[in-house]
Amino acid sequence: MRGLAAAILALAIGVCYALEVQLSTEVQTPSRPTIQGTTNLPDGTKLVVTVRRKESAYRVETSTEVGSGRFSIGPLSQRGNELNPGVYKLEVAMVRAADQPLAVQQVIGRQGEKLRGPLVSREARVLTARYATTLQVGVAANPELDRIALEHARISSTKWWKTQCTDLCENAAHFEQERGRGFSLPDCLKTCIANPPLVTR
Repeated sequence: MRGLAAAILALAIGVCYALEVQLSTEVQTPSRPTIQGTTNLPDGTKLVVTVRRKESAYRVETSTEVGSGRFSIGPLSQRGNELNPGVYKLEVAMVRAADQPLAVQQVIGRQGEKLRGPLVSREARVLTARYATTLQVGVAANPELDRIALEHARISSTKWWKTQCTDLCENAAHFEQERGRGFSLPDCLKTCIANPPLVTR
């Protein structure tokens, strides 16, 4: 009987300290957005805010933390310019509980077990909070601006991959030469550049 009473008390305490997660965002100055959010997660909670739009090859991921029930990122830009008009996906995710400050863990649980509500999900056997919405930049998408942004992204990716290939092949050439084996640096570069990694956005 005493054991049953203790179990009921423990359950009551657990429910009493459960945190029903609330998160919301608003956008200021839409062409160079500043994302401002409010939440009841404890001060010091680490968050990651992601804004992306596939059509213009845009993705930014910024870390922030809760202070006085609020958080903010921005202003955002694309290559130093205003964001292309269109609909962007916005996501606010709580960093896993094990990487939160001790004071935050005391509120949410060491594995997020005190978190509750529709924004809470189980990931890799621990609970976390995630909020997703969209934001509108401008009135309507501009296909020409999107085409230019995609081309810039393609060129940047190509330059990056050429640099990676140069490093890879020069290291391979050094390795083979040390062992007295023949190695064609031009052939290595040609093969490497023709096989870039798959990039998902």
